[in-house]
Amino acid sequence: MNGDDGDELALAARLNAELKREHLFRESDPGGTEERWTAIGFLGPLQLEYKQRQAYLVLRTSVEVYCGFDESAYLYRLQDGHWKRIWESEQNT
Repeated sequence: MNGDDGDELALAARLNAELKREHLFRESDPGGTEERWTAIGFLGPLQLEYKQRQAYLVLRTSVEVYCGFDESAYLYRLQDGHWKRIWESEQNT
């Protein structure tokens, strides 16, 4: 991603498709009556938002385990052609 408007949507769609292909999202059984859990938990979909005016990229995601979840947000700034993480927040419950 080089900071062009709309690039973040295509990148998020591609990353989420790859995570889904690897079965890292929570899935129900074919009958839809039971959710499948693993010992390591599941990822929530990645959400990317590009703030072009400030040259910021916001990434939000979550990790869900049987007894709770963790929501995280990360802020990146485009510097010298590279994305550099400048802030993070992880909320645990």
